[in-house]
Amino acid sequence: MVQRWLGLVLDLVTAGIAILVVGLSIGLRNRVSAGSVGVSLINVISFTSYVRAIVVLWTNTETSMGAIARIKSFSESMASESLDDEDCDSPQHWPSDGAIEFKNVSAHHR
Repeated sequence: MVQRWLGLVLDLVTAGIAILVVGLSIGLRNRVSAGSVGVSLINVISFTSYVRAIVVLWTNTETSMGAIARIKSFSESMASESLDDEDCDSPQHWPSDGAIEFKNVSAHHR
């Protein structure tokens, strides 16, 4: 939601700057060439796209960091489900056979 809000604010600021450039070009039409006005408008739009990309990357990075922090907190706060007398090491060649065999199995669906 923050990313969308920042995008909206950025679009509004860009629209304001574009209106300012167009207003200045109308007010100074005898002193400013049409090419200069076009270049300035293209620069405003390209700058906005770069800033939008930075905002998107920043919010994605922040979201990912928050997810990592939650996973770390969860793994530190949860007790281990292994019992003390359980052997955690599996045999070296386990499983020796990857076959799965079903006997007397039935299944149905509505």
